[in-house]
Amino acid sequence: MKKLLILMLCIGASFAVKAQKLEGFICVLINEARVNFELDFSKANIHGMSEADFARYEKDWNKDMPAIIGGFVENLNEEIDGLVRFGHYPTAKYKLKVEVIEVSLNGNYDSDAYLLDNEGNTVAKITGLFAKGGVFGTKLNLIKDGSKHSGELLGEILHKALKRCNRH
Repeated sequence: MKKLLILMLCIGASFAVKAQKLEGFICVLINEARVNFELDFSKANIHGMSEADFARYEKDWNKDMPAIIGGFVENLNEEIDGLVRFGHYPTAKYKLKVEVIEVSLNGNYDSDAYLLDNEGNTVAKITGLFAKGGVFGTKLNLIKDGSKHSGELLGEILHKALKRCNRH
């Protein structure tokens, strides 16, 4: 009985954990000081709605977008620990584009990130980014919390990847 319980817990945990997958050559960022950043909700399912429908439902969506993006970028830059800086740098050699797939009712984010060169070619991608949303508050506050957690998660992944680049 004890073995069955342990087996069931392991199976449950494997379904609960989403693995991130990094593909491509992220090491190109080693010598870059700045990388342009974009957070894209255009194809996202937000609380069961398209972005356009959610914006009509939640009147402050567009007004709060700078705070949503700002929270993501702030936590991303904090976790990357100065190895590179992400932000609004339209002339940068690379762009990190995060495509949000879904934002759940409690603000959990499911997204993928793409490192693009100036021609729009994918240099690297990270799929399966899943970050927790908030605990309480309005829908927008939960979304803002999820954005911050997503930035933190992506920053941790990129930090580890870039540190490995330095060893080679």
